[in-house]
Amino acid sequence: MDFVGRPPGEPRQAPPPYLAWNVDSCGLECENTPLRSTKGVLMGKGRPTERIPSRVLQEVAPVLRVPAHPHRLRIVEILMLESVSVAKLASMLKLEPPVVSQHLAQMRANRIVTPHREGKQVYYEVINPNATNLINCIRAHGAG
Repeated sequence: MDFVGRPPGEPRQAPPPYLAWNVDSCGLECENTPLRSTKGVLMGKGRPTERIPSRVLQEVAPVLRVPAHPHRLRIVEILMLESVSVAKLASMLKLEPPVVSQHLAQMRANRIVTPHREGKQVYYEVINPNATNLINCIRAHGAG
């Protein structure tokens, strides 16, 4: 087994459905983004035609708290470009390594990032493509 508990050569598993934030159609109208309809819900301009079940909202709420922190958003943004060690992340973020480790542990527990070992160094990378979609949406639309 490797550092993240996978047998060598086994592909990464996709995140569970409740982690799959659909932000590639971020709900804001873009010049280059057509409106999409999914199961009777109009994405983009307009009103939804059906409500999200309460059970789904209960499952998703804790997961959305994970990226909803400025340091964790910045970590995802950095890891989109390259795999980085805790020490380098701490230096880039101007935070203490234990603080960065705590953020990474929370992100790892929610399958947003994964560690991999190269020699004695442990590097992190983003494994949930929806986390990168979220950063791209923020970059494109900012705070609105």
